[in-house]
Order: sequence, then C-alpha cells, then structure tokens
Amino acid sequence: ISNETSNWLLITERVAFGGDPQNFGRPQARKKPIAPWVVEGPYDKCMDHNLRGDPREYYLLLVRTGARIAGLHRAGRLGGPEALAAGFQSLAGLGPEAFGLSIGKSSGEDPRTFKPRLETAVAFLSDTGRALFPEYAAGEAFLAKFRRLMFLVNAYSGEIKYWKHADQDYIALTHPNMNVDNVYFWRDQKGKLDLGIFDWGGMGAMSLGHKLWWWLYCSDYEVFQRHVRDFVSAFTAAYEEHGGPRLSDDLMYKMVIITALEQMATLCNAVPQIYKMCPKKEWPTIQDRYDPRVSQNVDGKSTLRLYLHVMNSIVRIIEEMAGDAVLDAWLEDVLVRAWSFPLKPGDIVEGLAKGGAPGL
Repeated sequence: ISNETSNWLLITERVAFGGDPQNFGRPQARKKPIAPWVVEGPYDKCMDHNLRGDPREYYLLLVRTGARIAGLHRAGRLGGPEALAAGFQSLAGLGPEAFGLSIGKSSGEDPRTFKPRLETAVAFLSDTGRALFPEYAAGEAFLAKFRRLMFLVNAYSGEIKYWKHADQDYIALTHPNMNVDNVYFWRDQKGKLDLGIFDWGGMGAMSLGHKLWWWLYCSDYEVFQRHVRDFVSAFTAAYEEHGGPRLSDDLMYKMVIITALEQMATLCNAVPQIYKMCPKKEWPTIQDRYDPRVSQNVDGKSTLRLYLHVMNSIVRIIEEMAGDAVLDAWLEDVLVRAWSFPLKPGDIVEGLAKGGAPGL
C-alpha cells in the first residue's frame, strides 16, 4: 500500500525463480540446465550469455508461443470481437489517413528538427561511444549511409507504418514485448524447455512483423543474424498451425528489418538520456560493452545497456545484413510500383527545402 496515494496491489502468487545470479560482465562458461520444473533465472535484457542453454532454443520458444497467441486470436478463440475491442487496442482495418501518409512531405518529424538529434547520434557512434561499435561505424562511408537511411526512415514514417498494417493477415492480438525478462523458463523431466508469460501491458492487435522485431531486438546480434530466418519461419508456421492465415516469410523478414531501422531513428533521440545515465566524462576510459559503467543496471533498470546493445545490433544490421538495401527495395517495390507514389525529393527528406502536400 502506498502511503502517498493509498493505491494498493494485492499479490496472490509469485514466480519461484531459482535465483540465478546475473553476470553483467564478460560471458563465462554457459551454466548447465538445472533440475526439472525449477524456474530458471530471472533473466535480464541483452545478456544472452546468462541463458542456461543455446539462445536459439529460447528465442524459438518465445516466437512460437507469441505466434500461438496470435493464431488463436485469428481463429476467434480468445473471445468475441466486442469483448476484445473493449479491452485491447487494435490497428486492424485502419486506412492510410490514420497513419499520416504525405506526398512530397515528410510524414515523420520535421527533418529540420530531426537533423540535430541525428548528428548527436552520429557523434556518439563515431566519437564518444565508438569503443562499443564496429570500427566501420566511425568511417565516413558508413556515416553517410547512416544519415541517408535515418532521414529516409523519418520521411517515410507514415508510409512504413501503413504498409505494416495494410494487409490484415499480418495483424493479430498477441504479447507486445516478449523478451526473456517478460517470461519465465523451466524444463520438464525430458529436458524440454517451456515458459510462462507476464508483463502484458500494452497488449493489442497490430503488425506481426513489428511485434516480432520487438521480441528479438534484445538478443545478441550474432544470435539474430544467424537465426532470424529460422525465427521468422517458426513464427509463420506456428501462427498458421493455431488458426492464423499463411504468411510470407520474406515479407515478415522485411517488416522485421524495417522495424529495426525505425527503432534506430527513435534511438537517435536517446543519446542525451544515455549521457544522463553515463556522463560524457566517463566515456574516454570505457573500452567495451562489459564495462560496469554501461553493462550494469542503472536505478534497477536495463535502459542504458538496452540502448547501447540495440544501437550496436542495428548498426550491424545496416552494414552487415544490408539493412539499407531492404529499405531501398521497399521504396521501389511498394511505394513506387505497388502504390504509384512519387519518391520524396532529397531536399525535402533532409530538410533542406520546404514543400509538399499535407496529406493524400
């Protein structure tokens, strides 16, 4: 009970975690599985080295479980439409006007106000925080690519969001943020991994490709890069198995990558918050992601570690997985060919000129 507000919370049951200590430092030898039916962890975000087994196994289970919920929703087994509409937000059935599409004008933030924050992020990647990122992230070739890509993601923000919600087969109700810290794992007597779920806040019906990125974004880049196609295939198969329509693995993959790029544009705004959690004066002596000043939780939260971890992953997705090419192909295949939209001029995209219609 809060003495300040008189609000109260009744706890009727708790998860009996096994009490594994978290290793916030360099990865050690992976721990062996514990006794059957004993709950592992608790685990925290962005530390796959703490998992008691192959991370691929854990993320496949996460993906299949979330897809199962989505499939059951599409099969009508989670409740009637009226009851679900009363309890959960849904982005199903919305037209382009709901997403703010704009011809000849940025449908995101005014690029003139976005640019200073983008340059702050560029300075962090290439200078202040460069020890945490691949060497190429400080090079002019990558930085030019990065600037161009972030301006495009911002300028086509409304179009991207509408595209992810245009095909109703790709929209369903399921958990919004199913990371390893929002579930609890155990194994049965045969060693089969299973899980339970909590932290259901923000649950709603929206783009499944969007959700899938937000289930995977805290995984180590190496896990994501090696297995993302497996994760996508596992999702589409489980979704169909439990009542959803058949989805295109290729389209889901594109949604995942483009959602990652969207998050990077948002993270450009997070650099000042990074400096609040780890002041600039500390950075000259930080050598890697395992330095306790950036690896430990701050005020009990993983926010700093998460920001840095995910920024690094998306930088690598852009450069090592050709994330920029995925967006370029989307512009040509969807915007120009499928929708017959004109591309937005470069000076509009980068905020060098005014102009454009306020909408469609």
